Amino acid sequence: MLTLCGPVPGTFDATGAVVAQAFAAPLAVALRAAHRIAALERGLASRDLIGQAKGALMARHGVDATAAFEHLVRISQETNTRLAEVAARLVDEVVSAPTTALDGRRR
Repeated sequence: MLTLCGPVPGTFDATGAVVAQAFAAPLAVALRAAHRIAALERGLASRDLIGQAKGALMARHGVDATAAFEHLVRISQETNTRLAEVAARLVDEVVSAPTTALDGRRR
């Protein structure tokens, strides 16, 4: 469905409607592709965050990747929070925590 809006009634004549219809299908395809690309980019960003959170859990608790992921999923379900959000919070917590240098001193 195509809706044309103008500043005043009668802005578009029959020729304008034909031209708009010619652009409608390619525009719809382009918009659909743009939405799909944006969704894929969000998915990749979430995947990276989840991987970082898994790595933090593996290092902190000495568990394997499967157990770390299951832990994240469990927290996500228990708190009714998206998995990517749980992962982001954990990564933020790890990043903001003080670190210990190789010589044992806090940074």
